[in-house]
Amino acid sequence: MTLVSVLIPAYRPAFFETCVASVMTQSHTDFELLVDDASAGGEIETILAKWDDERIEYRRALPQAQAIPGSGRERLLDRARGQYVKFVSDDDILFPESLEMQLRAAEASDAKLVFSNYCFFDAAGQLLGLSEAVGKGQAEPVSSALLFQQLLGRMNNFIGPMSNVLFEHAALREFDTPFCIAGRRLRIHGNIAAYLNFAQRDFKIVGLGHLGAAVRRHPGQYSHAGKPYSSAGWFEWELLLRWAIEHRRLSEAEYVPAMNALFGAYQGAGAAYDELQLLRSLRGAPGADGFLGEAFREVLRLAYLSIDLRAQLAASAADSGASVAAVSTSPEAMRK
Repeated sequence: MTLVSVLIPAYRPAFFETCVASVMTQSHTDFELLVDDASAGGEIETILAKWDDERIEYRRALPQAQAIPGSGRERLLDRARGQYVKFVSDDDILFPESLEMQLRAAEASDAKLVFSNYCFFDAAGQLLGLSEAVGKGQAEPVSSALLFQQLLGRMNNFIGPMSNVLFEHAALREFDTPFCIAGRRLRIHGNIAAYLNFAQRDFKIVGLGHLGAAVRRHPGQYSHAGKPYSSAGWFEWELLLRWAIEHRRLSEAEYVPAMNALFGAYQGAGAAYDELQLLRSLRGAPGADGFLGEAFREVLRLAYLSIDLRAQLAASAADSGASVAAVSTSPEAMRK
């Protein structure tokens, strides 16, 4: 049995070769590399063909899959055979000992999720900063209570993106949909959904004080300002916060300040998005049927319809060269 499955949902050729090279040069060599190619052209397959290695398995996805953030994860997970699973974004880089260090920690501690410190850089390779949640050279368990308090209560994703994480495969399989919260597969924060699902089950989580990944930030990302899905970067936080207080993982004293911070974003950078203003009108309060009640679910449904339609219109406009400015994607328009 392969010890670890490295899974790359690929659709951006610009950074793919560097990403694959960082996987293929790992100090730990007992892995399979599965690639799900949802790009529009053949560049990713051409790049991958440079490595004549039986550990690599390539599969072409339907091109329209690119328009659905996170969908490649499920397809890859269905193919994975490893005892452990590591998702790597096609624009990120693993440091050479990333797999070795995380596997060693997982086996020593029986952790179901292991994460490392990481750095982030821009499209040109310029270092932007470091995230050092764990002391250098340390291996520290993270309690479920602390994860909820820090990650949600303070909206501080100290674990980072999934390129920085190793999952136990069997633990992931305990969830029908590990990247979903309250029945919703998150478009932008699927990684956080997975971390919270693990914490909700009180699975053991361990952080390592060494650099595991270099995470790229650039305009081609789904979450970048002005992209069709960018407003989900805010309203999915509200879903996560409501889910956490509904499940008594956050106190009211933790929930209220976090929601107030979101309201500030809704009024500021998010003011142009009608779906955020509908959410703001709910004021983060529970309805008669709870924090995840009917009123919130309806506004959330409209918010997801808005971003999905916005993405479809953007794709159509890109294909035809036409403008989508005249087409309304507001939730109010879709209610009519």
